[in-house]
Amino acid sequence: MMLNSAETRIVLITCPNKNVDYPGLAIPVLAGALRASGYKSVAFDLNATIRYRLMTEQWLSALRTSILPFLARRLFSNSLIQQRAVLMIEWLMHLESLGCSLKDIAKARDAMLSRQYAEQMKSEVGFNSILGVFHVSRCLHNIIDLYLACPWIFSITCDVDPIEEEITGVLEQISRLKPELIGLSILDIQRQFSMYLAERIKKEFRIPIVIGGPDPTKFPTQYLLSYSQIDFVLTREAEETLPMLLKSIADRNEAIRYTPNLYYRTNHSLCHSQLRYQAPQETGAPDYSVMPLSLYLVPALPVQASRGCSWARCRFCVHWQTYSQHMLRPTKQVVNDMVSAYKKHDIKLFHFTDDALPVELGTAIAEEVATCIPSVRWLSYAKFSSEFTLNVFDTWYKGGCRVLEWGFESASQRILNSMDKGVTCHTMIRNINDSADSGILNKLFAFHGYPGETCNDLKLTLDTISSLANKRTIRLFFPVRNKFELLWGSRIFDRALYDKSLFSRIRLPRGRFSIRAEYITDDALNNEKREMLRSFNISMTKLQCNRHIYPSDDDNVTLDLATIDMNERGVVTSLSAK
Repeated sequence: MMLNSAETRIVLITCPNKNVDYPGLAIPVLAGALRASGYKSVAFDLNATIRYRLMTEQWLSALRTSILPFLARRLFSNSLIQQRAVLMIEWLMHLESLGCSLKDIAKARDAMLSRQYAEQMKSEVGFNSILGVFHVSRCLHNIIDLYLACPWIFSITCDVDPIEEEITGVLEQISRLKPELIGLSILDIQRQFSMYLAERIKKEFRIPIVIGGPDPTKFPTQYLLSYSQIDFVLTREAEETLPMLLKSIADRNEAIRYTPNLYYRTNHSLCHSQLRYQAPQETGAPDYSVMPLSLYLVPALPVQASRGCSWARCRFCVHWQTYSQHMLRPTKQVVNDMVSAYKKHDIKLFHFTDDALPVELGTAIAEEVATCIPSVRWLSYAKFSSEFTLNVFDTWYKGGCRVLEWGFESASQRILNSMDKGVTCHTMIRNINDSADSGILNKLFAFHGYPGETCNDLKLTLDTISSLANKRTIRLFFPVRNKFELLWGSRIFDRALYDKSLFSRIRLPRGRFSIRAEYITDDALNNEKREMLRSFNISMTKLQCNRHIYPSDDDNVTLDLATIDMNERGVVTSLSAK
């Protein structure tokens, strides 16, 4: 793809992660802010383009028959890499055992990209092939990780290296465009590839590189200490600060150091500017046109109505620290984003990426959507609240809401109080039942092993989830098997440093880029909980099979929206979301 170099000031890049059903929001938001400031930007999504190259019958066959077996045989010195190679071989073999050949999976991918879902979803083999696409895409992240350790994995058995060709293509475009700044948005899973790419860029061009996003916000100094190819780190929101940095670089202005929320080097020392909150009015409209929308598996887009968490008190959570403060966008502005995407890109499915869509704001948005774009369907994260009523959920449903993902965590009131969740079990169950009665699909996030949790506490959680699942009030979704993570920066971590009663022993996060602490608890208690979870998973899996419900996770979250939309339009799918 040849791009127009006229007045391109910055190239924005996002690197591989595990999601390919729809684009991330960071790059479109930054592109929109730059455009509003008078700067032209060009974006590259290597996650989408690399997966597009690899998800063909030719490359899946090469991986299955030559590349992965070679790695499994030869990499005895690196057991982790070898294990990942074997894992993907086993996944492909498992899909073939279900009747999904590599040809079926590649065909399903092409049907999804051409938005021909109906025929695929009507037959079980077709729907399983769609699920196979997501399974293979998830496994491809192992290949991408392997590539960074072994860049020769394609050339050793094939004449073409698709990942290198994609990287070379980006470098060639940078050479043509001659931008004044390169920007990378980084999640933790993208860190290694992003730094590999930044090093390649730095070797060929004398262009400043700035990084931002959730991971650099957590580790700004660590990035500058570890990677000489990085010149600047912008923390928290960057719609206001990135144009300021770009102008200072273009003008060769000493005002660079006064760009808020900036970390940088000077005279071999690390420095940072003043920290500042972003004003709510600076949260502008995203520019989705910079993304390769035809390469995403589901015709859905992310949208954001608020930032941060209005509660921000849960003792185990650090996610709210990504943003400088809790901000609400005007209702009209949010709906305009959706209307624009609907008209320009024929998008009818949206994912609200808010930590939790506020009740009042969500209701106002639903009322507007019901009036101006009634065919739109959306999903959102939500926080249990007494503000939710059956009438509110009815309004949300009429305004397009079809899926809500709740932070359930536990059904033990004692544990919820210990977490400082600020909600009662009674309110949680009432919200779930009312939402389901309104026709909304509910998904619950939960985990086990929070400090002080007994087997009785866990039993309450598992019994409650089982009851709700059997009544078809929630979607079958089993994150409760995930164990509690002790994260540096959380309030429970701070307490664990001095309160030795929480854990038998803790090991602090190791390495510059780690926030996960390890902990040891009572073995007998752990064994009993493992048995409870094993029994729960068996019974729920059996229920899932009996009801013909397809498995769901965070890698195919918008597939639920697409399936529900198909059913509402009269396309009977062979597998169900609920």
